[in-house]
Amino acid sequence: MKSGLIAAALTAVSPLHIYFSQEARAYSLLWMMSLLSMLLYMRLNERYSKLRVFGYLASTTLLLYSHMYGWLILLAQNLHKLYTCRKSREKVVAWLLLQLSILAFYIPWFSVLPYILSQHAYSWISQPDIPTLTFLSYQLFSGVVFSLLGIVLECLLIILAARYFLMPDGGGKSMLLLWTVIPVSGPLFFSLVFTPVFTPKYVVFVSLPLLLAVSSCFRLPLVLS
Repeated sequence: MKSGLIAAALTAVSPLHIYFSQEARAYSLLWMMSLLSMLLYMRLNERYSKLRVFGYLASTTLLLYSHMYGWLILLAQNLHKLYTCRKSREKVVAWLLLQLSILAFYIPWFSVLPYILSQHAYSWISQPDIPTLTFLSYQLFSGVVFSLLGIVLECLLIILAARYFLMPDGGGKSMLLLWTVIPVSGPLFFSLVFTPVFTPKYVVFVSLPLLLAVSSCFRLPLVLS
């Protein structure tokens, strides 16, 4: 509870989230649905119930409709689930049936997928380079306006996030890592090998698991010593 409240406070004052909350685009919806989908995914890992299944099904379907990058969140969940439940055939089958249900609700969107997946749809995106990736790190922790204070904040939060992932008792690290790495590495790899689809504003929702990692540091012993 404490780490969740800290993460919520960090998100509420995050220059990045404040900036995009003022923009009439789908990014805030993408962040909210990804957070809700992840929350209900973790609840399903604890115990299945009709309410949790329905909530996960609804939130994940809306996540996929909000932006194509929502599929990367679903990919991270599936990698985590299939790994953690690999020894239980019943759990794997139940999970796959749930994923097929999500796919069924997504069928109406299939008619526009050819255009969305075409090179023309992403023709405005340039090939990712080192400056773009460097500024992405700054955006995740400090927003879109470059400043000296932002650099200090970025460094501090990176240290706290790294400390969390390096500590052996940081629960849920595998899911947070997948939630962070998959949405960035997937489009980046595709952009380098095929056609550019990677742009920072599409992946800034990975600031959410990073802020959760930072907030978890405050409940771990000796983290500030």
